[in-house]
Amino acid sequence: MIASPNKGSRLANIAGNIKPYVEIYKTLKSLRYESVAKLNHNDETDIEMAAIAGNHNNLLLGKLIGGVNDGRVEVESVYLPHLKDFMILPYGHKDIHHQPETARWVDAFLRTGKFQ
Repeated sequence: MIASPNKGSRLANIAGNIKPYVEIYKTLKSLRYESVAKLNHNDETDIEMAAIAGNHNNLLLGKLIGGVNDGRVEVESVYLPHLKDFMILPYGHKDIHHQPETARWVDAFLRTGKFQ
């Protein structure tokens, strides 16, 4: 998973209180804390999973979130206790998916089952 708000998004919680945003951005409701909690992502599984979070917050929206975040998603929300591996890269949410470094770490995990 790359920059996935596995525990929900504080930004979605904030924006979800503004009715026009919810009507325009339909996925906001599914990213709110209470919606994500219903998915039971914290349950252990036999599926080996890893996650990469970003910590480069250069967006105004990231200032609303607080804590370490990538401008959209908090690092803490990406981490799940049953992940086989977890890492933080110095990229923002809009950039992390397009970085060669991210691709190399994903490839390493797929080949070896861990970030190396």
